[in-house]
Amino acid sequence: MTHIQTRLPDLKVSLAEAGKAEAECSSANVEENDYTVFTCQDLAFELELVSQSIAKKIAFIENQVGTPANRNSEVEFIPESSDCLAQYDEFDACPVGTV
Repeated sequence: MTHIQTRLPDLKVSLAEAGKAEAECSSANVEENDYTVFTCQDLAFELELVSQSIAKKIAFIENQVGTPANRNSEVEFIPESSDCLAQYDEFDACPVGTV
């Protein structure tokens, strides 16, 4: 998972190089690009969104990996919760509207 995050700085370096090329094209009055319609500013924005998305996905996956350990401790509380729910079953015999 973190392999993807380690590649993000390389993409930022490549984006900086593309920014330099874009600046050189602008100074040479070359405005047409047959390969893309995106500017470096557009790509930087998209890269930031991708970086945030990747960080959120990794955090979610790590949270899900840790969850099964927490589920085992919940098994101990099942008898306690079933006793509590049994008390609510007693109240079902007397609906609130009839009191």
